[in-house]
Formats: sequence, C-alpha cells, structure tokens
Amino acid sequence: MSLLNDMLEDLARRERPPAGIGDASAESFVPRPRRWPGPLAALLAGLCLGSTGWYLAGIGSGVPALPSVSSAPPSEAAEPGTAGPAVAEDAPGAIPADVPSTHEIVATPPVPAPPSTARPARKSRARLAREAAEEGRELAAVGRLPAAEASWERALRLDPTRNEIRVDASRALAAAGQDEKALAWLRRARAEQPGRSDLAVLEAELLIRAGRTDDALRGLQQTGPEIRAAATIAGLEAALLQLEGRHEEAAEAYERALDRAPESARYWLGLAVSAEALGRVTEARTAFARALEHPGLDSEPRAYVRERLEALVEEGP
Repeated sequence: MSLLNDMLEDLARRERPPAGIGDASAESFVPRPRRWPGPLAALLAGLCLGSTGWYLAGIGSGVPALPSVSSAPPSEAAEPGTAGPAVAEDAPGAIPADVPSTHEIVATPPVPAPPSTARPARKSRARLAREAAEEGRELAAVGRLPAAEASWERALRLDPTRNEIRVDASRALAAAGQDEKALAWLRRARAEQPGRSDLAVLEAELLIRAGRTDDALRGLQQTGPEIRAAATIAGLEAALLQLEGRHEEAAEAYERALDRAPESARYWLGLAVSAEALGRVTEARTAFARALEHPGLDSEPRAYVRERLEALVEEGP
C-alpha cells in the first residue's frame, strides 16, 4: 500500500501550479480529483500488490470487484464494493490459510455394484457322476480303496446308467489285488450288459488268477451263443479245457476260434497240441506248420513248434 500512496502523492504534486501563477496562491491550491484510466490503474495495482492490487484497483476503475472472502461470521462480512481482509504483504496473491475454500472438491464415494441376482449354474447329474468316478480312480491309485468304492457308489447313485463306472472299479480293484471285490463289481457290470464278451473274458481271467479255473470255464460256457462264438471267448475256453485234459472239446473250441481269427498262431498251436494228444498226427502236423506261418509266437514257443513238427514228420503218416 505504501508504494501506491507514494505514487499517487507524486502525481498530485506534479499537478499543483508553481506559486505566484494566476490569482491563487500555492497554499490555496486544491488539486482536482483525477480519474485514473481503468486499465492503467488495474495494471499498476496488479504489479504492486499482486492479486490484492487487482482487487483494490477494480473498486475505482470499473473493473468488477472480486467477492470478498472473510473468516468472520456472515453478519460481519464486508459490504459489496469494500475491501476485504488484508493479505500479508510477504505472500502476494495468497489466500490466508484460515480462510475456508469456497470450491472444495469433495470426493464422491464409489457406488457399490448392485448384488448379482444370477444364480450360479448348477452341475448336471451326469457331470457330478463323472467327477465322482474320477475321484474314485484317484483314491484307488493311492491305495484308499474304501474311499474309492464310496466315490464309485455315489457316482452310480447320480447316474446308474454309467456301467463303465462298475467296470473301472473292477479293474482298479483287480490291479490292487482285491480279486473278490473286483469280481463283485464286475458281475454287477455284466448284469447290466450281459452281451459284452470283454466282460466275460475279464471275469474268467480274474477267476483263473484266483485259481478257480472250474468257475472260469463254467462261466464261459454259460454265456450266450453269440459271446461263445467270439474268438477270445472260444480261445480262452479251449485253453481251459486243454488244462483239464479235455482235448476233444478243446479242439472243437480252437476250431471255433480259428473260424473268427484264422491268422492267430496261438490258436493253431493249441489245436496242434490237442490233435497230437488225440493221435491225429496229420491234423497235428498241419496245425504246427500253420502256426509257423503266422506271427504272434515268441522264440520259445516257435522252437517248440519246430521240434514237434520234425518229430511228427519222422513218425510218418
């Protein structure tokens, strides 16, 4: 403020005429009010006092005055057109720290998303059955057989038509050495699909491993004609008959197997052994020779076939 006052007084002195000029004396001279051009006053005030100068200059120059900001209560606020609270000269243009801002930015709290009304998709019974069956296989692989059986039973309750669950349970239990439990599961599977020859073979193999060859043979012979006609069933039945010394029936079973699989070296070898046991030298010689014509025999059985074939040739017809 002192700088602005000094400038105004200096200008007033320059307008006062020297003493003795005219009829008026220097002491009676009264300077006429000078109207400062608005832009010049505003510029001077802004240069001298920063933002406060702009505010003061605007009062007398026609420049719209800034609204006063005061920390006083509303009743004590400055009247329009008057100066507002003083601002420290050592902080030009700064708003006092105790003056509340009229443009505070209020952070808008995030609007929470509405709760989802969509229901999670429910798994189908078939999918749940598959998961339970897979869980049973994993449990069986680590030796937790009771828990594995419980999982398989749960899978079948969800989907009783999945007969492969019964078959898988039987194979897993058989691999773990639980032959009786494996047979129980396998028979449940065969009851659902009695026409499956692979299940009949699997049951016979389990019985043979348990030393129950009679039960295995009986089970094969009690299957339907379509199953007995299968090469695997006929060949297994022939081998069991051969073990019991029933070569006539064994030869017939091997012939049934060869009708379905004429290139099987094993079936030709089995037929040759039973034919030789029955004294059918020509038939045995022919069967041994056919066994050498087809692949499928290891070195030891092939050596046995050559030996028997040479012996039968020496014996003649």
